Amino acid sequence: MKSFVVLSAIITLASALTVNTPVSVVVCEPLQITWSPEGAVSPFYLSIVPAGQPTANAIKRFPRQDGTSYIWSAVDVPAGTSFTIDLKDGKGQEAFSAPVTAQGGGDTSCINGNVEEDGATRSPNSAAPGSVSPGVAAAESSGASEASSSPAAAAPARLRQLRLPRALRLLVPGRRQQVHRVAARRLASHHL
Repeated sequence: MKSFVVLSAIITLASALTVNTPVSVVVCEPLQITWSPEGAVSPFYLSIVPAGQPTANAIKRFPRQDGTSYIWSAVDVPAGTSFTIDLKDGKGQEAFSAPVTAQGGGDTSCINGNVEEDGATRSPNSAAPGSVSPGVAAAESSGASEASSSPAAAAPARLRQLRLPRALRLLVPGRRQQVHRVAARRLASHHL
């Protein structure tokens, strides 16, 4: 009887939902997140939580998944952020990756909510889908810069608020980050 209990425990562990820990996480670069759904039921709910705090509020939630992998189009958390990938299945089973830390890669254009995953929760300072921040809209529509004692000092704040119209994002979903960079450069050169 004792060996049956041990064997049952081993089988349960072997058939549990698991999320794979990424080897390298670099800010503003794509990251593929994969999991093994043995014994699990779709859909899957994927999020990231602060490392070592499995019950904390999610840093980011991703769209519902039916497969066994998801590509985070651009890791949009600051360098040095330690987090754990949290995966839940349709039955409520939960699995966590080991803690990982986002490494700086030189590109920070995706930070502050500039990259939106379809259906993902956006950071609190991001504009609604399809909208343009008021300062950017005023500058783009009139061709004039906002009144400021130092236009050069105000430019970085406007760059962080840059949002593209929804129609443009839908036309180029695979190029969203590149489009943001081009638009940000144009805005910066126009206002500096």
